Amino acid sequence: VEWEQGNWAEAHASWRQADETLKRYQAPSRDESANKLIFELHAAVLKNLSQACIKLGHWSDALEAAESAIELQPDDHKAWFRKACALEGIGRFDEAEEALQQVDECAVGRADRERVSRDTQARRARLRTHREKEEATGRRMLDRAVQSGVFGSSRDDKLAQDETGSNELPKGDTKKKPKPLQLPEDTRKKLTAEGAQDLLQELTAA
Repeated sequence: VEWEQGNWAEAHASWRQADETLKRYQAPSRDESANKLIFELHAAVLKNLSQACIKLGHWSDALEAAESAIELQPDDHKAWFRKACALEGIGRFDEAEEALQQVDECAVGRADRERVSRDTQARRARLRTHREKEEATGRRMLDRAVQSGVFGSSRDDKLAQDETGSNELPKGDTKKKPKPLQLPEDTRKKLTAEGAQDLLQELTAA
């Protein structure tokens, strides 16, 4: 009832209680049909628990419940889909894509395969949007860094001043400080704005 009315917090509490209860039940090992029924019921509870966690933004709990459901029913496409949604919420987009691939494989031969495929394609579109936003954020951060002179000559000048002043001794201090190691200018590598852009692209592609 709570689930149908959209009361996710109450539904979450109910499914969590059902999960804890079913963990304690198991039929005799010789009774395969009874154990199968218990596993199917527990998997259904775990999938609903995962969905409630997703609605509430409890991504880690959603992932844990989905993975527990997959342990009970490895070929359940809904359990894999819940896992994909949870991984997306956490920000593990590559793993979410892998979970969606599992959904497609589990849906082979199902009567509702086309509907399942539409769901996975819609979720993949969301993942692409997330990646594009991350890339745009990285570019904006790089632009701000370039504009503020992080990669400019002013930073090199400041470092040079620090090196020059580091050899000065306070009054009364007779101990000489070791001179900093002077490297030939051609051995120093400077990170330019262009080089930083290339680095960002390499990190994004990694």
